[in-house]
Amino acid sequence: MFPNYNIYSVPLLILYVLGIIFCIVIYIKYRKSKHISDLLLVLIMAVHTYHRTTYTVGFMGWYDTFPNTKINYFLLDLTLGFGPLIYLYVRSITNQQTRLSKRDWLHFIPVLLFIIYRLIIFLYDVNQPGFEDVQNGRLFQLVNMNYGSFIAGLLGNISQIIYLFLSIFLFLNVTIGEWEKIPHL
Repeated sequence: MFPNYNIYSVPLLILYVLGIIFCIVIYIKYRKSKHISDLLLVLIMAVHTYHRTTYTVGFMGWYDTFPNTKINYFLLDLTLGFGPLIYLYVRSITNQQTRLSKRDWLHFIPVLLFIIYRLIIFLYDVNQPGFEDVQNGRLFQLVNMNYGSFIAGLLGNISQIIYLFLSIFLFLNVTIGEWEKIPHL
């Protein structure tokens, strides 16, 4: 019977609940302060917490209890959005006057395209005969499990590396600039 608590699921569940609590607390802080860095931190925490969902429900016996579950369609790999969030967060904490512009949303086009791709797969599979009897539909298994997940993971990792370097450069550039303003003996 779901949920099945064990040595693997309990720590994941604790971290998952803590992630949700931190998201709520930081969001309340954002509502009061209106600092964009607080909102970006909420989004970073939310994406990271969301990623733990797959492991948490898996170790708690979701797939055993609900063999025809469609949860796999909604457990998305959002690593394509993680790098831009970190970059925009670093930008917002190194420059307090930072505001998100329409141009900043362009960073999230890859993750939006991935979500649309997964939605198309779901809409195709849900209209196939026998879909309600299986966990994953034909297109999900054929395309996403064989190619899509690998490609999304690879692109997500490349994206994170690129945005990590951009964030470090941004941080060091600001830090070096501030260091030069300090009078030296």
